[in-house]
Amino acid sequence: MSDTLIIAVLTDNSSFGYGVYLAIDSVNSNRLTVHHSGTRPNQSPETTCHPNFNAIASKANAFLDNQEKITEVRIISERTATDLVGKLKDIDEKKILVGMVIVDKIGERSAKQRGSEIENELDIFYRRLEENDIDYERSSYSDIVFISERNWLDNPFRNAIDYRLMVMSPVPWIFQAGLLCQFVNYLQHTRLNKWAQRRLKSPEGKILLGDELVKFMEFNHGKNWLLSCYTGSVISSLIKQVEHDAEILDAYCLRGLSEHGMACGAFINWRLYRRSYLIIITSAMVDEFKGTLANLRQSGAKGLIVCADAKPGKWFGFQGTIDTESDIRNILNARNIPFVYLHDNDNKEQDLQEAFGLYHKTAGPVVIIATQDVLESRDNTQRTLHYGNRLATTETFAIDEASMDEVIELINEKPIHLLWQCGALTKEEAQLTREIAHKGGIALCEALSSPGNIARYYRGKRLDNHIGVLGQYGSSQEVFEFLHTNGKLNPKTAQSIFFLKGKIGQIDSPFSDGANERKLHIVQINKQRKHIAPFTDIGLCMPVLDFLKKIVHRIAVEPEILARRWEKIHRHNRPRVSAFGLVPSLPMTPNYFFHEINKTLEALIENEAYDYVGMYDVGHCGTLATRNISRTGPGYSGWYGRGSMGDALQATGFMAFTAHTNVLGFVGDGARSITSDILPGLLENLENSKKPIEHNVTIFFFMNGAFSLINSYQERIMFKPGGRQMMLINDQEFMNIKEWQREFCGVGINQYLMKTYDPERVRSIITQKPSVNFIYVPLVNNNDGISILDIGNWQYFDGGDISVMH
Repeated sequence: MSDTLIIAVLTDNSSFGYGVYLAIDSVNSNRLTVHHSGTRPNQSPETTCHPNFNAIASKANAFLDNQEKITEVRIISERTATDLVGKLKDIDEKKILVGMVIVDKIGERSAKQRGSEIENELDIFYRRLEENDIDYERSSYSDIVFISERNWLDNPFRNAIDYRLMVMSPVPWIFQAGLLCQFVNYLQHTRLNKWAQRRLKSPEGKILLGDELVKFMEFNHGKNWLLSCYTGSVISSLIKQVEHDAEILDAYCLRGLSEHGMACGAFINWRLYRRSYLIIITSAMVDEFKGTLANLRQSGAKGLIVCADAKPGKWFGFQGTIDTESDIRNILNARNIPFVYLHDNDNKEQDLQEAFGLYHKTAGPVVIIATQDVLESRDNTQRTLHYGNRLATTETFAIDEASMDEVIELINEKPIHLLWQCGALTKEEAQLTREIAHKGGIALCEALSSPGNIARYYRGKRLDNHIGVLGQYGSSQEVFEFLHTNGKLNPKTAQSIFFLKGKIGQIDSPFSDGANERKLHIVQINKQRKHIAPFTDIGLCMPVLDFLKKIVHRIAVEPEILARRWEKIHRHNRPRVSAFGLVPSLPMTPNYFFHEINKTLEALIENEAYDYVGMYDVGHCGTLATRNISRTGPGYSGWYGRGSMGDALQATGFMAFTAHTNVLGFVGDGARSITSDILPGLLENLENSKKPIEHNVTIFFFMNGAFSLINSYQERIMFKPGGRQMMLINDQEFMNIKEWQREFCGVGINQYLMKTYDPERVRSIITQKPSVNFIYVPLVNNNDGISILDIGNWQYFDGGDISVMH
């Protein structure tokens, strides 16, 4: 402890450097000696004589007087890092140690400078010390950065974690008192702290669990995987190491504001890009994934979830999930989610190998429950874990050739009309589907839970045989009329519905079980036999890609049949406009807003090659957006799986960084109010993630003050008012939305209020790049477009045709 302690000051203001000296030299303890090596200003800063400063100095004296050894401090002030390193090399003392670095950025326009860039500057300075064999010890108390009050007020988004951010006070005693507090904090918690000295000086190996997890993800996915973490004390060391290693690999490292948000981000990235994930959370937080954990399992989203837990045997350990009263493993078993319990350091490698094997063996997430001993175990010994799939086999399917021949005959020879509902198709599957549908005169529709897998537009061109959406809610008028005559379902012998990659779950069909069984001819293609519905007429248990490849080589439709099919498609392939959709009332009706924005989007798609990913939350407006707006490719529906409100909104916060195109979100005020605000997470990821936002992200928040979809059920189906349970009270601040525009890390962050539809304004907002936009849209609830009972609404009749009313 006999080293001379160096406080390095980077400033071009001699008064600042000398002010640092005056602050620390104000301590009168005989256990501290202070020297100043720097330019003394012509006019010295004022000395402090405020009673609060004197009280602080007295506390510092009392602390230092109780120390055994004398601390010798030298304050060195220079303009540049190069000059500072050069001066440190020339010091005559036998042993010096740089313990604190104080940076003056008061004169810089640092409001526009990332906090991470300041951290990088500090990192570079310490590396230069290391390169020149200058000793230093760096703790969380070492680095202090001063900025001006103006710059701080200009940048409310600024954050500082690995350094202390301080605003320069014009009052000398406040500036010097703040510095004195920081200095004594450093002495107590770093320089004179035996535990801290032991930690700082002992070389640490890597945490085994973190090292192996990153190696496993890199081996199987390169850099194309997503890391999301939510910290807690017991898990924080693991997270720090994994984040560092993942960033070196250039993997996606994105923060979520909740465990639920991270699960949504993992789900959408798997759903659209087959991107695997690693999620790390603290103790007892598996429950915070909500229903989205079930969605990860249902969709087969492969990933690892690491969750901390209390030490085994600990008497009701804090946040423990395995004790004499409860066991999280029972819940995971009930949800059919595989897990491994890592609680024994002696067996951690075998247990981790089991987790890796489960990852390859099963579809969906694998949960690793790890106790503190394992989470913090550092081991540099040679390890022999296997990352690949050692049991890899090619799944084989016994194709029912008779059923396959029946389907070929149905397509090529039967004089019936065909409608294919498309689930989560891959790009190859979607391309084959478009080719087959064109050759076969097959009408195509989207599933409510999987919008855009076969979109209305493909490479800027409209698909002539795309006729809308089929689902429990939001079915298109065009699809209904395609399947009905005079309001009644066409006979089974006249039409057939194919379900590609779907379970024919309730959410994706408006028809009752009785109608499915007796009135519809249904063909289903799904590689999981347990998902083949009992009411299907032809159920093919095989991969959709294999099915499509067989069809594309055998399709040869009779010309007369093909002509009749296309004639019917052309009668139903143009969306109908409702009467309300033509009235620019105040508040706007959903019909009018979505009709107008669809015109704007279609013009951009056709004329300017506009492309986007649509994010549709659970609720009335998200459903209407799914039904009424043309898409260019796959999107995300909150109706998938558990149908949890807010999932699409939370997922949008991740898609802003991982999507390769523009992102448009459609969220009701119910979904917005039930989950956390995504803006703080967006800003944090913008500041610290290496993945920039390069395109446009716009979220429409629809305000009607009600759970309007449920209210529509009461009013349209039960014929009763919804009552108080439907109300959402938006407070004054929310209702009086203020428009503002800011820039952060080179990205526009903007908020707008849109009481009337302005096509040029919408066009300008959604094409501005890079930008994140929140548009609040007040709408009235009119119950339209939700249930199959809305089909046949007078608003959609053309001319005098009212046959569908019957």
